[in-house]
Parts: sequence; structure tokens; C-alpha cells
Amino acid sequence: MTTFRLEDFTPRLGDDFVLEEAELEGLSLILTSAAPMPSQFPRPDGHQPFSLQFVGRDGGVLPQKIYRLRHERLGAIDIFLVPSAQDARGTRYEATFN
Repeated sequence: MTTFRLEDFTPRLGDDFVLEEAELEGLSLILTSAAPMPSQFPRPDGHQPFSLQFVGRDGGVLPQKIYRLRHERLGAIDIFLVPSAQDARGTRYEATFN
């Protein structure tokens, strides 16, 4: 299992992450934010919790669950996505990494 860090995602802001599910073929989410999260319990390995924000522009809302996303540089990633808001840009999704 790969452990991702905030630094893996910050250079990918604005990139497409393509959903790899048959019924969602061709749908992509755009990474709009990668930010550290405060932690009251520092980890001994120094790992910093972080959150990612994506936006989907297809007009629909995906239910919260684990999705396999593919990025051209990071490869396939399984991420638990939670819909968080809808606005003129599309549906926003959040993922957190502890």
C-alpha cells in the first residue's frame, strides 16, 4: 500500500483525475486544493494529515465511497470521496488523509 503525502499532490493542482469505473467511464475530477490539516496528535513518523478538494463538472453527484482514480503521473489511486458542495463550477468532493 502506498502512503501518499501532501507533497505528492501539490504539484498536481488543476490536473484531471479520471474515474476508473465502468459506469463512470471518461468522467474526471479536477484537483482544486491540497492543504495540510491541523493535528492534535503528531505521528511519530512525522506524517502530516492533509485534505484534497476536487470538482466534477458533469452536473451529477457521486455518492460517498471509495473510487479508483487514475492520474498520468501518480497512477491508480483508491480514494474515499465525500461530496461537500455544489456551485456554478460543479460538484465539490473532499478526501482526507491521516
